[in-house]
Amino acid sequence: MASQRLNGWNDASLPENETAAQWRAVVAHDGRLPTCDRLLEVIGEAMEGAQIIDAPSTESARFVLRRAAVDVCFVCLDLPPAPQGGIKFAQELVRAGCPVVLVTRSLRWLPKSASELKVLPWVAPESSAGEVLLAVQQAVGENDLDNQVTLDPEAGEDALEELPIGNIS
Repeated sequence: MASQRLNGWNDASLPENETAAQWRAVVAHDGRLPTCDRLLEVIGEAMEGAQIIDAPSTESARFVLRRAAVDVCFVCLDLPPAPQGGIKFAQELVRAGCPVVLVTRSLRWLPKSASELKVLPWVAPESSAGEVLLAVQQAVGENDLDNQVTLDPEAGEDALEELPIGNIS
């Protein structure tokens, strides 16, 4: 599996992203497991023309988010230690205002303390391109489309900063 794949949106409509030439999505998952391998391909089909960044760990996702602005982040609950690793990372992104799509087969893994995640769109690793596209529409539909999100490298792991679309730090 490549560490970065270039794909894009298909003809199904997402809200217009007028100031960026390309959408960018990060897929944060446990690269040691095959759970999200097929989903990476499906996300590429659903988001034809978008840049899909494969982040095979929480650390690699943070590395990417510190350097590049993104439109949406897929967070697999299998991130170690599962499911707490994925839950904590998704909470961090939500607090920062990053559009998040959870990757899980069931929301039963979410503890009561993660109530903010229970309202997020989610897809199963076996989801179709249509289901992925719907989840992305739901995730970005509730956020300001004039901004992408990136981690602020000066503020530590839990801090995020909004940057204008297309602005790479």
